[in-house]
Amino acid sequence: MGSEIDPISEDLLAQIERHSSYLSLYSNRYGASEALAISEIALAALDIGGLAVRVEGSKRASDAEQWRKGVQKAKESFPELVKHLFVWAFVTDGKTFETIGMPFLGHPDISVETPDFETAKIIYDELSGYLLHCKPDIFDGETIGFENADGVWRMSKVSHIYSDDPDIDFSLGMWRLRRITE
Repeated sequence: MGSEIDPISEDLLAQIERHSSYLSLYSNRYGASEALAISEIALAALDIGGLAVRVEGSKRASDAEQWRKGVQKAKESFPELVKHLFVWAFVTDGKTFETIGMPFLGHPDISVETPDFETAKIIYDELSGYLLHCKPDIFDGETIGFENADGVWRMSKVSHIYSDDPDIDFSLGMWRLRRITE
């Protein structure tokens, strides 16, 4: 959902298991341009024999071809497209859509409460695009509407549902969206 990357194959996972080394990249700078810059460093690692890239802070993994395509697309169009490499989007309890990884791009993660998968995808795509392109100041309790999704949605600033995970930066929290009108 909200992603153009398929899971890595079982064959590649077996190759990774046999691999004898890894490279860890770290940056304390956030934003789409910064994420794209570190993505290009990861490309260099793939070019010298790397098998895959895992964004540890979102538990997002891409094989070499997916990573190359994602970086190229972001370079050709606009850096914000790198979100597909850094953000993991998933459905939790069958009625809530969550993300992990938006802080890499300088924004809180996103939670959309709806059992409708398509509506959640539309809201995620439109809201993440708005956050990344416009960099708006949003305040807890504000409402928002979406061009391709019905209703008015209230945005509440909450702690991330996985904020107790010590390996992931959840310091920016999460925007939780709930429909308040049809």
